[in-house]
Amino acid sequence: MLEPTDDQRPTDSPAAGAVLRAAGTALGVLLLGYATLGRGFAYLHLPALGKLYVGEIVLCTLLLAVLFSGRILPRAARTGAGALLVAFMALGLARTLPFLEEYRTDALRDAVLYAYAIFALLVPELVTSRSHVQAIAAAFRKFAILYVFWLPVVFLLQVHFQQAIPIVPGTNIRLMSLKGADMVVHIAAALAWFALVPRPAPPGGGGRPVPDHRGLVWLAIAGGGAALTMSRAAIVSLACTLFLVCLMGAASQVRRFAISLLLCLPFVLTAGPVLIPEARRDLSFEGLTKLVSSIVTTGDDSATGKGEATKQWRLNWWGLIAEETFLGDYFWNGRGFGANLADAHGFQVFASTSEKSLRSPHNSHMTVLSRMGVPGFLLWILAHGLLVLRFLRVRRLAADTGDTFLAGLMAWCVCAWTSYVVNSSFDVYFEGPQGGIWFWSIMGFGLAASFLDPVTDPSVGERP
Repeated sequence: MLEPTDDQRPTDSPAAGAVLRAAGTALGVLLLGYATLGRGFAYLHLPALGKLYVGEIVLCTLLLAVLFSGRILPRAARTGAGALLVAFMALGLARTLPFLEEYRTDALRDAVLYAYAIFALLVPELVTSRSHVQAIAAAFRKFAILYVFWLPVVFLLQVHFQQAIPIVPGTNIRLMSLKGADMVVHIAAALAWFALVPRPAPPGGGGRPVPDHRGLVWLAIAGGGAALTMSRAAIVSLACTLFLVCLMGAASQVRRFAISLLLCLPFVLTAGPVLIPEARRDLSFEGLTKLVSSIVTTGDDSATGKGEATKQWRLNWWGLIAEETFLGDYFWNGRGFGANLADAHGFQVFASTSEKSLRSPHNSHMTVLSRMGVPGFLLWILAHGLLVLRFLRVRRLAADTGDTFLAGLMAWCVCAWTSYVVNSSFDVYFEGPQGGIWFWSIMGFGLAASFLDPVTDPSVGERP
């Protein structure tokens, strides 16, 4: 429907098809590991390959599989958004190579901020038909439900049995190391999925799907549980996603979620202080209220004083980056990849030699601006903008054609984009594989689905 079409694709040999399926399976396992184990899973690596971690291993596997199939120029690269991503990655590489000799592995580690975008170009080479898209949709729906039951396990292990969690060999990182904000991002994306993407109609059901409200209820319970570890980033990300889901025409589904959340939240906030007596945040209704109010207000309340200081610390750092780029000497080139930005700007809170030392300003967009200058920042903004516009355009065409599945899927891509991008505005999210690989894989999935021709077929399913 939108360039390029499926009939322009090469015919895969049996061997190439098998290799691509294996690479796709490896990517699915990788995403599952990041979502369920977090940072600890990201540190898995083969000692013989040195610092080549599991994410980079799968990336190399994916790239080799696509090249083996004879697809030299990914079709996604021929779209406007894809072309801008290629230009963005090329500029990032140009701002990395001059610093490799000085910073070595630090430069390569920082370079993943742009390098992970290649997943958005490679995934459409794995997902080439409607049956592929529907299979992934069914798998994601199952993942979303199972993830709800996994969260209590994560909570119990990380809070009460942390010492029992094994340490990743060669590191001091425990295998399970999930952040509350990261969990909420996945919950927000799953919520948008249940609200917007219809289930395939059952056989012989006359084309009408069975309404699936259970997913929203389970997600509400998970959302209440995740409130125990919520940060401002998680709250804003979830709120923005809910608002956008309403704009996409699923306000009734959001109401179901909100009612379920309100019903379970009192229990969660009552049990919170008992389950986590030494929590970092005040796990009470009053504490949650103060946390929410601190997003839009300032104050010196002792309960939120530390959070307020952190917020001001970030704003000061971001302001310095904007000043030195838009108005200073780093307008065209930025600082490049490799330098520790916290050290360079005077915002380091740990020893520079410590493994906990900060490198980036807790905002992926400001990191792009600081390392790549204004030209790189503009490419970043334009690439994201064209991605969203493409999804919205395909959604409109699919809705006009009557393809409710494709229309809902494109709406979900926009909501998922919002959830991830908002969270990356408050955290070092796209700079790590847990956020970067997940985000760009979803964008690649959205690009793959956008190549499909809309169909008017009630058996595909309708929104409940």
